[in-house]
This record gives sequence, C-alpha cells and structure tokens, in this order.
Amino acid sequence: MPRPGWDVLTRTAPIPPQIPTDTGVGFVVGGSAIGPVVPTLIQSLDQYVTIFGARTGGVVLYDHVDVFFREGGSKLWVCAVPTTPSMMQVQASEVPGLEEEVDEKQAAKQAKAAEEPETRAAPTTPQLQACLDKLTKAYGPGQVWCPGNVDPTLNTYLLQHALNTNRCALIEPAAASTAAQLTTYAAVYKTNPGVQRSALFAPLGIFPGVTPGTTRPIGWTAVVAGQCAYNDGHGINPDTPAAGVNGISDYAVDVELRYLDSEYTSLSQNGVNTAQYRWGALETFGWRTLADPVTIPDWWSFGFSRLRMAIEADAGAVAETDVFSQLDGRGHTIADFGNDLRAVLAPYYDSGALYGSTPEEAFQVNVGPAVNTPATIANGELHAVLMVRMSPFAEYVVIEIAKVSTTQAIAA
Repeated sequence: MPRPGWDVLTRTAPIPPQIPTDTGVGFVVGGSAIGPVVPTLIQSLDQYVTIFGARTGGVVLYDHVDVFFREGGSKLWVCAVPTTPSMMQVQASEVPGLEEEVDEKQAAKQAKAAEEPETRAAPTTPQLQACLDKLTKAYGPGQVWCPGNVDPTLNTYLLQHALNTNRCALIEPAAASTAAQLTTYAAVYKTNPGVQRSALFAPLGIFPGVTPGTTRPIGWTAVVAGQCAYNDGHGINPDTPAAGVNGISDYAVDVELRYLDSEYTSLSQNGVNTAQYRWGALETFGWRTLADPVTIPDWWSFGFSRLRMAIEADAGAVAETDVFSQLDGRGHTIADFGNDLRAVLAPYYDSGALYGSTPEEAFQVNVGPAVNTPATIANGELHAVLMVRMSPFAEYVVIEIAKVSTTQAIAA
C-alpha cells in the first residue's frame, strides 16, 4: 500500500449497530436556565453547568444532577425546559428609577444567589410530558425520574413512559410527607399499567449546600439512580437491590423525616421504600415496586423490574442483528437465534440473578416448531419465548440462638 495515500476496503459485513443495553444510565427531565431542548448526554456536573447553566436557573434539576454524579452515576440523559424569570423580576429590572436601588442590593443578592436563586417559572406538566416523549426507547434502558414532581398526572405519564421505553421509573413524594400521606400517595398508582416498573422512595434526603455551613433537601430518587449506576458499573447484577450495604449514600448528611419502626414496616408493605439512618450510615432500606403484592405477587421486587429491563435490552440487541436474516429451510437461523439468546441469559444465571441449581432450572429459550410455525415463518416472523426464574432478595433475616448447657455437647 503506497504511503501517503488512501485505499478503499470491502468488508464482509457492515459494522453492527451499538444497541444501548447499559441499565445504569439515568434519564431526567426538568427546568434549566439555558440549553438545548433535545435530550443531551451529560457525564459530569461541570458539563451540565456548561450546557444548561448555573443552579440559579433551575435549582431542582441542578441538585438532582449533582447528587446523581456524587452517588456514582456516570451517564445522564437530560431533557430540559428553559425557564424564565418571574414577571415581577422582569418588571423590576425594567422600571426606570429602580436601577440604583437594585444596584445597592446586588452584592447581597449575589452572596445568597446559590442558596436563594431567582424565582423562575416551573415547567408545566405538558412541557415535562413533551420532554419524556423525546426520550424515546432508542436511547436505551435505565432509571427515569422527574425531580421534585408530585403531580399524579405527570407521574402516571412517567410510569407509562417507563413501560413503553423499557425503563424503571423512580417516584418521589412531597416534602415532609407523613407515613399516612405516603401510604395514600402510593395507593394512587397501584392500578397504573406501568406499576411493575416503578418504585417510590421517601423521605427527601438532606445534603450539603452549595455554600459552606448550609444544607438543602433533595429527593432520594437521585441517590437511587446514582447507586444503580454505580452498582451496575461495578459488576453487580441488576437484580441485586441498591439497598442496605449496596445502598449507602456517600453524600447525604440526614433525611428530612424519621418514622416509627411500626411505620417503616407499614410503609414497606404498601410499596414505599425509605431512606433510613442505620448503624451510623444513611442508606436506602427498601426495594419494592409500587405493585400490589397481593394482586400482582410476581412483581413485588424492584430487582425483578430492573432484571427484566436488562434482559429485555440484551435480547433486543440480539433481535436487532436478526432483522432481515434469512429464514432458511434447515433451521440454521432459528437455531443460532436461540443460542444467542441463551448466551444472553447465561451470565445472569452465573451471577445469581436467575434461580435454579442448574441453568436448565433457571431459564429456558424456546425457538422450536411450536413457536416458529410454518405460518409464522411464511409471514416473515422469527419468534422466541424466554422463561426465567428470577432470584428474590432476602427482605427478612432470622437468626435463632440456642443456649446449650456446659454439661451437654453441641450436636454435630
């Protein structure tokens, strides 16, 4: 090959598309001072500020982005609604004769700007719904949430979005919600079609302020999203709860409210996961979906939801490579399809996410003649049925201590 120069090479096959399968990615919508109105991938708080502006332009979104990255997040898709200053502020800055008064107070305002940002119009529910619509399924799986939102209409839309896009929705409550209020709030979503893919986390966490000596309340959803990203990125399978020892916050200094032991138990039974102070650490101490465990007993674990999301994403990546594949009469394509799907499930079994003493007990991939019939093949369809047994987590641990007399031997 002559150098310098160039050549054109012919590949035997095109470069396969990179289908997103990372379940640790975050998806968030909210208001910001500036920035694009299309989904934008952010990988640090500094990058967020460069693109979407300072905290003063959108406190709630900024704070959640901050916590997400501090808790271990690495990839966050942001879709923001540009906010505008309130009419009162605009008028004050434009009325003649007030400039001198404004100038005199400017230094004090700037000193408090980080903690007491200017009042801006909050995004409306339709605007945030439009942002969710832009975060299409093509962006891949992950955790999606609307910081600071407690509107049932938007949350219902969020749950449906999670169902449509193969994501998991994180819901947060209103500030200072009592145990009774949280139970009522959770009940609102029990019949939603996306309830199996959603989880509610309360109360709000207390985090260091942006200036020394101050604090700020932020929804625990940002902690959970960051911890899911961290755990997934460090080889912990998505069925494992980001709770307990895997859910200790590195950034929170307290929680907004603490409940009675009896209330914690009741909240868990009603699908409310709580952040608690335990043995010197602040941690997520609950991992249930909002699904009613009585009417939908197979989907009480939020780990099941995240594992399903992961399997669906990986299986979708396999399916993408088989679109337009030739369905030969000897069944080679169908057999390869089944083998590829078994290869997807095997690592989940090896990591303990699928339950069984053997792989055959834990999962099965059916691409046989009962699934791929002459009629489906003639219609240009390739089918597979995946059956999986997902491993539950230990929500209640019991230890019995039996005292044996010194005159007796301990039985082998």
